[in-house]
Amino acid sequence: MEKHVGTFCEYFEFARRTWTPKAGGNQREAAAREQLKKLLGD
Repeated sequence: MEKHVGTFCEYFEFARRTWTPKAGGNQREAAAREQLKKLLGD
C-alpha cells in the first residue's frame, strides 16, 4: 500500500566480499566471440 516506504529487514545482511571469476574462462563465451569475429570479418 505504501510504495514510497522501503521494506527493510534487520536480520539480513549482505556478504561483503570481492567477486572473482572462475578460473579457465567460459568456453561457450569464447566460442561465441570467435563466431562473431568470423561473421564480422575481424
